[in-house]
Parts: sequence; structure tokens; C-alpha cells
Amino acid sequence: MRRIAPALAVPAFAVLALLGAGLHAAAQGQAEQQLDAALARLRAALPAGTTLEIRERSVEPVTGTATLRGVSMTGGNNLLTVREVVLRGVAADRLAAGEARDLRLGERTGNNSLTAERLDLSGLVLPAPGTPFDWTTISLDAGTLEGMAMAHPSDGGRAALRRLAVRDWGHGRTGSAEGEGLVLHVSTPEHGMADVSLGRVALAGVDVAATAVAIRDGVMPTMRPGMPEQSIEARELSVGLGGDPLVAIGTLRLAGGVDPVRPGAESGRLTLEGVTVDPPAGADGQRPELLGYKRIRGGVSMAARGEENGRRITVEPLQIDVADAGRLTLAAQFQNLPPRDAGTPLDPMARMAAMQQAQLVSMSLRYEDAGLAPRVLASQAGSAGMPEPQFRQAMADLALNTPLPGQPAPAAPLSKNGGPAAAPAGATAAERAVRQALASFVQRPGVLEITLRPSRPLQLDQLAVVMMTDPGGPVQALGLTATAR
Repeated sequence: MRRIAPALAVPAFAVLALLGAGLHAAAQGQAEQQLDAALARLRAALPAGTTLEIRERSVEPVTGTATLRGVSMTGGNNLLTVREVVLRGVAADRLAAGEARDLRLGERTGNNSLTAERLDLSGLVLPAPGTPFDWTTISLDAGTLEGMAMAHPSDGGRAALRRLAVRDWGHGRTGSAEGEGLVLHVSTPEHGMADVSLGRVALAGVDVAATAVAIRDGVMPTMRPGMPEQSIEARELSVGLGGDPLVAIGTLRLAGGVDPVRPGAESGRLTLEGVTVDPPAGADGQRPELLGYKRIRGGVSMAARGEENGRRITVEPLQIDVADAGRLTLAAQFQNLPPRDAGTPLDPMARMAAMQQAQLVSMSLRYEDAGLAPRVLASQAGSAGMPEPQFRQAMADLALNTPLPGQPAPAAPLSKNGGPAAAPAGATAAERAVRQALASFVQRPGVLEITLRPSRPLQLDQLAVVMMTDPGGPVQALGLTATAR
């Protein structure tokens, strides 16, 4: 559908808005003249080379309600047709209500198309006379699009949206939007057709128009102080490949806002509930088992605070739960992150590169095993051709005796009695505690807690260098502690 001109992607707005300009409570002798003036105003606002044709028109002389049938608009290779348009309550600069039925936007010499059953608008502020129609600058109280479908026959792609509703559209207005029944069927280079479905999505507390423009331009949207908390909630999201399910999310919630008192401060929360992952089938058509898991089920939650427009971030915490596997909880503080100022380009690759300059202030990680660690150890023992108890002992001995970066191997004998060997006597107390915690967890997986609290913030791309060169070794350089139970 990318070949369909953007100038015609919103012609229904133009038909509803500008066709009715000047048709306010017309007297009988003036109704047709008002409609002619509206048509002239519409044509003046259309892009160059675009034509408008109307097969039939009528104006109710008392109310000024206008009905247009067989509307068509042509520009280049693009053709818009609307079976019927009804306009009510038209003033010189505002449309009280408008309806369009059976819309189709397609190509005159191609098969790509976009159709909609119905479009309703209310409280539409019209552009000034002689001003080209621009969807980014209009103001609208409410709009609803129903029964939308898109087809791209050349590659089998198609899309459908049962309903899209927008309220309080306009720059500077805090509005909302809802979508229901989204279905996408698109071609992928390596996996055939991909299917995406979304039961419902809702946005609230958002400057919808400004956000849409920011997304179109690929820049960071503006979050103004004083705006209410912004939120998005999506339900029943699923992705499939080749007709098989791949990922499903029952509910996704994202909420956040800026601090009304402290400039540059913001907070946010993320929740993913009812997450399921089905490993994709292999070349033989069979779905593999990952460590005995036929399906991965779980959820994710995170809370974070930002300062200085995102230059300082506190994660408090990030939690990942996987059924019959375990729970990972992470809390961290970072500084010197790339800023997220409004209007800056959304460039993921550039942001990832800039992240190397970020600094770690502190981090704590807690892993609570619920079945994953024994599966991993059993699988690795099988690959090594060793009995599992012997393999666990070998891994515990490695934890106790493997040289740390920049240090010689510790002189400690391996265990002979099946339990963890003692940590090297020459190591510092902090190093011995870390080694002993790792060895104990390998022998008896339960809860493992690791904390990093360096004496000064450490740049991420310099962590390896610091661990190798710090005189006190990596444990001291990172402020590393670990416990297992």
C-alpha cells in the first residue's frame, strides 16, 4: 500500500469537512449556492492534479444537511470513491457531524486497495479558506472508523481493523484512542506468511495528533509537564508464522508520566501478563523441546524512574517469571545515558552505540530457581557424557578454582567428598564468598543473589578493562558480592 499517495490517505476527512463549509442553516434559495461554494473551497484545498466528481447531490433546505452520493476523487494513479456522504450542522469554520459510507481507496491501474464501511466525525474545526488540507493540523472532537480492510495482492498481504476511535484530536489537546479487531497477514523473507492479531488496544492521556506526527517523522514525542498519566493497554496480542502460533500476550500495560514539579523527571511501569512462547518448528516440521519445555509461559513487570530527560535511570525492579523455570529480579541504576529529548530522532542503532558510554552505578540480581537450573545441568552433563552428580561437582570446583580476569589460578585442591571444595585460602574474604556462593548454587540450586556496587560509576564499554587491570581484582573493582541459599 505504500504506493498509494499519502495526500489521498485522508480524503474522507476532506470530503466531510470542506464540502460542508458555508452550508449553515441555508435558506431555500441559498442552499445550492452554499453547496457550490463549499465544493469550490474543497477543490482549492486539494493537492495539485487532484479532481473531485459527485454523481448526485441534495441539500435539505431548512436544516442545511447535505447528502452527496457517488463521490470520487482522483490524483495520479490513486482513486477514492465514497458511496454516500452526509454533513450536518455546518458553520463557516466547523462541522458538527459528518458520516461517510462505503469508502474505497485504490489504484487505477493496480490491485492494492483500502476500504472502510463507515467513517463518523464530530466537532471538526475546518482549515482556513485557501489552506491546503493537512491531517496533522486539524482539530477534532471525535472520530470513528469501522470495518477497514487493506489488500496487497502482489505478495498476499492483507490487513483488517474492526474499529478505530479517536477523541480530542488536535495539537495541545489531551486525547485518547482505541482500536479493536486488528488482523495482519504479511509476507516474510524466510518464514512465509506471518499473522498478527490484536483484540483491543487503548491509549489515554496522550496528545494523539502530536504523537502520530512524531511517529510519522521518527522522532521522540513530547511529554509536557501537567499532562495526566499516559497509558497504553493491549489485549489478546498474538504472532504466528506459517500458520503456527509463535508468541502470545494476554495483556500488555504501559503507563507513565512526567513529574509536574521536577523538570526532566519521569516514571513508568510495564506489565506483560499471560505470555506464551511456542518454539518454531524445524525443517522436519516438528516443534523442538527446549530443555524439556514444549511451551514457555510467564510474565514480565518493570518499574523505572528517569531524571534529566532519561540521562539517569533507576530500574526498581525488572522481574521476569517463567513457569516451572524460575524468577529473575533485577534492580539497577545507570547514568550518562543518551538523552530522550522531544524531537530527537528515534534511531535504535545510534542509541545502542551511545549506550556504550553509559555508566553503571549499581546493580542487584536475584534468581530464584523453580526447575530451570537442574534441567540445564542435566542437559550439560548428558552432553559431556558424565553422571549428573559428578558433573555438578566439576562445575562447583570450576567456580572455586577458575582464575579470575587478570589474576593467577587460585591454589586450592578439588573436593574429594562430593561437596563443594573450600574457596582458595589466598583469596580475599569477598572473593571467597563469591566463589563459595556460585559453587553452592551449582550443587543445590535455590536462590542466588549477586550485587554490583563499584566505588565509582563504571562506563559499560570499560567494564572488561577495569576487571582486568584493577589491582584489587574484579571482585573489588565491581564491588561484587554474592550469596546462595
